[in-house]
Amino acid sequence: MGGFGFSGEMVFIFFLALILFGPKKMPEIGRQVARFLGEFRRASNEFRSQIESEINALDPAKLLAEFKELAAQRYQQIAADNTQLAGDLTGWLARLNS
Repeated sequence: MGGFGFSGEMVFIFFLALILFGPKKMPEIGRQVARFLGEFRRASNEFRSQIESEINALDPAKLLAEFKELAAQRYQQIAADNTQLAGDLTGWLARLNS
């Protein structure tokens, strides 16, 4: 079936639906499909719009400042942990040498 083009696939789906549902239900099915496609298009446009507005709201300078602040906090925490570790090791070595 991969050999069908876009129009060939649409014709195939149309005839399949015609056989399965009959000619009386085809207008209603067409309306339902059109309604679904419209809702899907609106939802995808809204999603795209939200993503674009979030991306546009990002301020590179603010992000850089936040990153620098977080990096400084992490550096201070690591330095404090290293100081405590050095003190613990010094105490441990002193007890071993006693």
